[in-house]
Amino acid sequence: MFKLIKTGAELSRSNITDLSDDFLSTCRDISSLDNEVSPLRNNQQKLIETDVQDILSFFDSLAVKWMNNENDFFTRFGQYGISFLLSFIRSSNLESIVLQSLNGSLDMLNGFSNSEYLGKKLLASPKGVVVHWLAGNVPVLGMISLIQGILTKNINIIKLPRSNGYVLPAMISEIEMHSVNTKSGVLTGKDILSTILFCYCDRSDKLAQSQLSDIADVRVAWGGKEAVESVMTLNKRYFTEDIIFGPKYSFAVIGKDSFSKDDLDSLAYKMAMDASVFEQQGCNSPHTLFFEEGGHVSAEEFSQSVAKAM
Repeated sequence: MFKLIKTGAELSRSNITDLSDDFLSTCRDISSLDNEVSPLRNNQQKLIETDVQDILSFFDSLAVKWMNNENDFFTRFGQYGISFLLSFIRSSNLESIVLQSLNGSLDMLNGFSNSEYLGKKLLASPKGVVVHWLAGNVPVLGMISLIQGILTKNINIIKLPRSNGYVLPAMISEIEMHSVNTKSGVLTGKDILSTILFCYCDRSDKLAQSQLSDIADVRVAWGGKEAVESVMTLNKRYFTEDIIFGPKYSFAVIGKDSFSKDDLDSLAYKMAMDASVFEQQGCNSPHTLFFEEGGHVSAEEFSQSVAKAM
């Protein structure tokens, strides 16, 4: 059985993080995903007609707003790696991701555009329904996954985890209240998020998990080996694509000639920050450091500096 997770102003002000039984008991049961996705398909057309530059401007202005800590955003969500998210949603970063993916043509997301690389006109068409199975250890990664689904103008269904499952809908509630003036008029958060559905079902609920897989044109799975395999073993349609963010082990390498002795404290601080930002729970938090000896700084000196920075 699915539970529909609503967003809204009250949710954004809540201090709840996990999806508790008490909270889930207040959520509406979903008997059919098809019935819930049908209105999202109608809303998708408006998203498709929205200029991708306007979407980029929306997220860029949102980053500026959150950087200024309006509505005490950092106070509520700072522990979830918000600094990383803010740098990610700046238009300069998102645009570079899109350009790299589309051989330098941003306009392919708006309609047919000339491709100098192939000498033809190409269109980057939405796949349809993207279903995201999220992990609970780093909620902000779910936002990064979702924003890419929005940029490519797809319908997005987010299957939330129990742990920290409340965090992403609360962030989305903040986005819903944001708006930006564009060349085409005012673009609101509700416009951007009108093709999104948050739901929860237990991992052991095979029928619900199968319904999610059956409706997906793209399956995005985050998590450890067991969680990812549980998604990949579900039946899927022939043309459904899989994007896997499975278990990772991160490490850092410091070359002996990569820094000067004067830079030691600064480098050690950056190393400590990288290792600590997600409380060692994120796959991009280094767990091991390899240090090359023979330079101006010994391994012992570097270790002492890192210990101080930590």
